[in-house]
Amino acid sequence: MKLLLRSVLLISFLLSSLFLYSEHEKPFIINYSKEIYNADNQNWSVSSDNNGILFFANNKGLLEFDGSNWFLHKMPEGGVLRSVFVDKKDRIYIGAYEEFGYWETNTNGEKKYYSLSSSLPKNTFHNDEIWKIDSLNGNIYFQSFSTIFKYDGQKINIIRPESPIVLLLKARNRLFIHVIGKGLYELKNDQLILLPGSEFLANDEIKFVLPYEDDSFLIGACENGILVYNNLTFSNWNAPIAKLILDSEINNGIQLKDNYVIGTITNGVFILGKNGILKHHLNASNFLQNNTVLSLHADSNNNLWIALDRGIDYVEMNSSLDFYIDPFYTIGAVYAAALDNKNLWIGTNKGLYKYVFDENEKNYIDPQLLNGTQGQVLSLNVIDNELLCGHTNGTYSVKEDKIVKISEVKGGYDFEKLNFNNEKILIQSTYSSLVAYKKDIKGWKFSHLIEGFIEPIPDIEQDNFGNIWASHLKKGVFKLQLNDRLDSVHNIKYFNKNQGFINDKEIHISKLENRIVFTNGGLIYTYDDLNDTIIPYHKINQKVEEQIKIKKIIPAKSNLYWFVKDNCISLCRNENENLEQVFSYDLSRQGLYLSTDYPKIIPLNDDCHLICLDNGFALFHFGSKVLSATREKLLMRKVIITNDKGLSKHLPLKSFKEGLLVPFSFRNIQFTFSSTEMSEQPIYRYMLKGLYNEYSLWSNESVVDYKRLPYGKYEFIVQSKTIENIWIDPLIYSFEISPPFYESKLAFIFYILIIIFIIVVGAIILKRRLKKHKVKVEKREQEKREREVLKTQQEYMDLKNKSLQTELYYKNVQLANYAIITGNKNDLLIKIKNNIRKQKNEIKNHIPESFLKKQINLLDQHISNEDEWKTFEGYFDQIHQDFFKKLITQYPDLTQSDLKLCAYLRLNLSSKEIAPLLNISIRGVEARRYRLRKRLNFEHDKNLVEFLLKF
Repeated sequence: MKLLLRSVLLISFLLSSLFLYSEHEKPFIINYSKEIYNADNQNWSVSSDNNGILFFANNKGLLEFDGSNWFLHKMPEGGVLRSVFVDKKDRIYIGAYEEFGYWETNTNGEKKYYSLSSSLPKNTFHNDEIWKIDSLNGNIYFQSFSTIFKYDGQKINIIRPESPIVLLLKARNRLFIHVIGKGLYELKNDQLILLPGSEFLANDEIKFVLPYEDDSFLIGACENGILVYNNLTFSNWNAPIAKLILDSEINNGIQLKDNYVIGTITNGVFILGKNGILKHHLNASNFLQNNTVLSLHADSNNNLWIALDRGIDYVEMNSSLDFYIDPFYTIGAVYAAALDNKNLWIGTNKGLYKYVFDENEKNYIDPQLLNGTQGQVLSLNVIDNELLCGHTNGTYSVKEDKIVKISEVKGGYDFEKLNFNNEKILIQSTYSSLVAYKKDIKGWKFSHLIEGFIEPIPDIEQDNFGNIWASHLKKGVFKLQLNDRLDSVHNIKYFNKNQGFINDKEIHISKLENRIVFTNGGLIYTYDDLNDTIIPYHKINQKVEEQIKIKKIIPAKSNLYWFVKDNCISLCRNENENLEQVFSYDLSRQGLYLSTDYPKIIPLNDDCHLICLDNGFALFHFGSKVLSATREKLLMRKVIITNDKGLSKHLPLKSFKEGLLVPFSFRNIQFTFSSTEMSEQPIYRYMLKGLYNEYSLWSNESVVDYKRLPYGKYEFIVQSKTIENIWIDPLIYSFEISPPFYESKLAFIFYILIIIFIIVVGAIILKRRLKKHKVKVEKREQEKREREVLKTQQEYMDLKNKSLQTELYYKNVQLANYAIITGNKNDLLIKIKNNIRKQKNEIKNHIPESFLKKQINLLDQHISNEDEWKTFEGYFDQIHQDFFKKLITQYPDLTQSDLKLCAYLRLNLSSKEIAPLLNISIRGVEARRYRLRKRLNFEHDKNLVEFLLKF
């Protein structure tokens, strides 16, 4: 029975705690899983540098986050990191198994590890791990379970307690150490001093020591719970939630401004005020990725980082969003809200609830259902200081926590305020018709139904022409024109997919800069009054291309608008149809969902908007980020230059006034930058001055590449701003890409020298060429003259030869004629001799015979006169240049008769002409010719005359 009673009490206590928890707002939380940061699940320790960059001791190495980019730095020999600590000079100390040391960042942003433990004597640090690192008075302390290593920047001093130790804990510039089996000690001047009265903690585990009121300390112990130490005695901290925290297994704790954050093994994180009142309880059932908290860290903006056994969570304590989540759906899904005299009225599917504002806790607590409002609340509006509640049962006026029904028409939806003849009139859409209200001295009263239109209408808007636009609950949209008395609709036009929409369903109406717009099928439309039709709003659609499937647009304030898509809400600024996103939040990432197909974000006042959820609501505060945003800064994280071969180099993260000089071959450059604005996905725009003189569109992109830049001077400028349009100081990086060598100053000097060299060499060459040309011309002229002389001589010789040939020809002719004449003469003499011989017998008696013989001998002498032959031979040799000599030399067997025959044949004389010359018959000539051929060894087919002519 006692066990049952205890169980009931425990369950009642937990439920009451959870109910208390459900009444408080929940901070803005971002979950970072290992898939996001690309390392291991477990993160054992967290620290941050002066720029707000976070460092985590991860199982895979040192994990770094700058707000936009994650970087993993692995240890030289690998291994799990157990601790990390960043000192005031931004040196990053780490601890691991049998290893500790530090990482340093050079001017190029590259990190290098330096081991300290490697300088220790052998076996000094063996089979142990560094679990905590902290600093005091310029010294760095590395704590393992057995040893404390003190590093003063030069040498390492070793402090060994008598027994194993749990954690090194720092508070109020004092170092505390829990020695197992002994108690709680303070480390002073390298000596361990036991705190009097702490012996009862000997077998406990101290997980945190934090500053408390006055000079006291808040101590978290695994078995004794949370204690207060006033430097003399220990006492229990009387916090209402202390027992639940103890049962959740305390693991760590930190102070966060005026709050205390306690991490547990089994139940996530508890955030308490100084009085011990629970402000937030975050665990895996609502926001955290895991219930096991390995480490806690408060950043420079007093926001919370939680290193978990499974991932990393960021909790923004100064968030723009406060969540009021009802895990048990006590109040139901939220459909409407209104703020009236600091009381927050929430309309849900269960009724109308009133939240009161707690001045101490600065939040809304204690929701109470207003009696008589059970059922669905469809709308809440404060109009002329009167709260009107649209309900499924009708419409109520709420005054002094009491309701008065002012309309029996079911399903009171939206209100639109009109002025008619200086009289204020409200038009309300409902399940069935339009309802008119008028105001008297007591408030708003039902006036009349507007005839001529019966449709279920959730939203209405009035345009600049006085038309009433009404969206149907299920399909289409109507343009209504009321008569002058505002008691009936005299003109109705229906618009659906046939008039320009994608489909008939879920057409939402809104106003964008006083212009009626519609959302349908993920696109935005507007009304074309000239053609009385619906057209796509192209200028806006182009700007919201990333925000596909826009479900609804809700005016926020001034030129700010909420864009709703699925379960993601985005706050955008619209200036002259130039849309830019300034805030975005994916509710589904936290397991939250908008309440209906008609999502609502309701302005409670100028600085606070309420987002309706299906299990609670969220408050968005416009002014909550103003102070913290001024501390944010833009950081250059990497500047990498690459050549066309893929070789890359890191440049310094800070440029000089004159700029950095980049070689032309490395004209591919990549910039990685970040904003220390951790609470939201930062947005940037950038410009490379010198290439483009216009900024890019706003985006989340934090890595920018430029390829094959021309040479010249550049300024890379990055800008970022917060949701409240507060600009973070721009980041400017100046650099210059040197011209290629062929366009450098040295190259131009080289070109000038080359030109001078070319001119000099050219002049020399030209001079030589002119000289050579002159010599060549002179030689050519000389040769020409010589050729002319030769030509003249040749012509002379030709003429002489021609003359000689002519002369030879004529001499040949004369010689032939001479031979012919001689032959004719011989022929005549032979004929005379023959006639004498013939008449010898007839006249011998008359003429003495001796006389006749003498006459015949005389004729014979003249016929074969050797003198004539010699004369002929002389002439012939003269003309034919030693013809006989060459003939005898070549043919020595030739006789004198043969030579004569050859000479006559050479003169081309016929056998008939030759016979008288040889004093033989023609037949004798042929016989001699035959013998000559034989002596010359002539073949039968060869021409003897041709041979002799050519000889």
